[in-house]
Amino acid sequence: MRFATLIVEQLDRAATELGVNHPLNARMALILIDNTGELIIHRRCEGLVRADRTSGAPKLTAANRRSILGHYFGEKIRFLENMSAISDGERHFIDDA
Repeated sequence: MRFATLIVEQLDRAATELGVNHPLNARMALILIDNTGELIIHRRCEGLVRADRTSGAPKLTAANRRSILGHYFGEKIRFLENMSAISDGERHFIDDA
């Protein structure tokens, strides 16, 4: 529940910033929305890594897990794509953003 609250709070703040109708506030809204997307993607990766780790036959090495859960966004997107957790269209949308 705490994670959902964090997401809603950021999106609510982004909506407030957009309501000001000033370039700086619009930029802040964009940053908040981008951060929200990254948090959701990271959370999804955490769930899939956890599921792999607790499965009878884990496929990910410790190095894979560190890479996927690290700081590089591209690693997360590649992992989600390899796990069929995002569609080709979603990946293209993320790449274009």
